[in-house]
Amino acid sequence: MAVVLSFMFHLHKVAVVRSRYIPSMKQLVSSSIDGKLLCWALKAGSTQSKNEKIEFHSLCEDQPGGDLGTPVHCMAYCERRRMLVTATDGTINMYTVKVENRKMKLEFLSKVRQHADLIRILLIIEDRLVLSAGYDRKIGVFDLDTEARSN
Repeated sequence: MAVVLSFMFHLHKVAVVRSRYIPSMKQLVSSSIDGKLLCWALKAGSTQSKNEKIEFHSLCEDQPGGDLGTPVHCMAYCERRRMLVTATDGTINMYTVKVENRKMKLEFLSKVRQHADLIRILLIIEDRLVLSAGYDRKIGVFDLDTEARSN
């Protein structure tokens, strides 16, 4: 069986470090060292052929410079809360994801400075616990329910 490449996306300026598929929105989000979060989706009315058209938009288009201003090293998505969590230079940023005209938009919720160095792993466990691991040799866990009540 031969495997054929269907798509090659090339819009980040530097290395893509993470991607996450969001099933309920049928969209893929990619993050990069360029500080951008890009959202990819099939155009409405496309078929299941290799000529499908892909549309994209930046989740950071409302930000100055069109990016988050710092490399996005990892991310996680919580379907139940519609929350995207990103990690940069030791900081975890939380956003509510909204959809307007088939486009995902981010609304900043809060941030937590949890590490002294880069965060390389983010996981959301049971829709409420965020686990992070970084180059500082630490593993952090915080409860979204507690965090939401404290802000």
